[in-house]
Amino acid sequence: MDPHRLPATTQKRKASISHVSSPAKRARAVSITVKVSHGPTPVAGVGDPEICLPLKNPRACLGGIPEELLLKTFEHLDEDKDALAKLCRVDECCKRIGTEVLYRSIDGSWKDGSVQLEMFRIITNNAEVAKHVKVMNVGDGTWSREAEARALFSKALRMAVNIQELDISDCLDMQTERANIAQAHVWIDVFNNAAYGLGDDVNPFAHLKQLTIASNGGLGIKDLESIFLLPSVESITLRNLVEPAEIEEWAVPASSCPLKDLQMRQCFIDSAVVAQILSSAQALESLEFQFVSKFWEPFSPEHNLKSQWAHNSWSQVRAALTKHKESLTGLYLGEHIDSDIIETVFPGGRETGTLGSLKEFDKLKQATLPISILLDLQAGETDLAAKLP
Repeated sequence: MDPHRLPATTQKRKASISHVSSPAKRARAVSITVKVSHGPTPVAGVGDPEICLPLKNPRACLGGIPEELLLKTFEHLDEDKDALAKLCRVDECCKRIGTEVLYRSIDGSWKDGSVQLEMFRIITNNAEVAKHVKVMNVGDGTWSREAEARALFSKALRMAVNIQELDISDCLDMQTERANIAQAHVWIDVFNNAAYGLGDDVNPFAHLKQLTIASNGGLGIKDLESIFLLPSVESITLRNLVEPAEIEEWAVPASSCPLKDLQMRQCFIDSAVVAQILSSAQALESLEFQFVSKFWEPFSPEHNLKSQWAHNSWSQVRAALTKHKESLTGLYLGEHIDSDIIETVFPGGRETGTLGSLKEFDKLKQATLPISILLDLQAGETDLAAKLP
């Protein structure tokens, strides 16, 4: 080898140059764990592997949202009870607001008796929960067959002092004397106590606006007389009730009831009783009355309400309606009677009269009723326009 061609010093191999800056390389080589907090947590020490970063805006978290907005948000979940229940577990604020929405409407309709029973227990075990209840629907009446459920429902009714809408279906039909009906349907006493100021633990139903009560023919108007004495009820719907004769010593004073909407559907009620109710209303705006004969049981014991025939006279209803001629806007009347019953009870024919002219009812906007109720067809009346306002 030619010594003149050897390098004067030893040469080292040069490393390749990367286009990425060395700080960026070092950044890829370091890994840390960062914990983000939803509250204003102070920064931890440098040696702490979990670094908490405070929020620039402390109110930018669930707890910082105004409660009015939270309430509006939760109200959109009114139909999703599971979601509301989960939100109630987030914190105390969500629990307070969520509970208000969660128990605002208690719907036991079409639920079995065990579900309805648990619903009553939830209300009766917590007075604060009971205060949140505004709407209550106690279902198809299966609960009423159990003594425990009837007692719990009565207690829940007493505790729900802010109730606004109430729907009761009681299918208990005991063949008992009238004096024992309230004892069997114990919840009736809650209304009696409210109306007459009896007892210490009384729900005055000061906010109750809408009331629906349904039975299977085991309840009468006399048994529920106290509901017409409640201070704020404007709408009452009664289904499948029986009252075969005028009520002696009707306890509701004339023009004392703030009732505006009265619906009596599928009821076996004497028209004299209808007149008594209408006399107690201040200014009725809508009346619906469907007279049916299906509850009549002529061979029942005398103490059974359904053993007596209830007479219906449209002339009597019309006379009672005259009081409300300046307020009535809707009128819905009808009757469903078995033709065989008519032939048996009224072999010489049945006289019910007619409503006559409605011209003085200036505010009447809708009327649904058979022509035979409005016109005396046997007398040859045919001019329908002459009867309407």
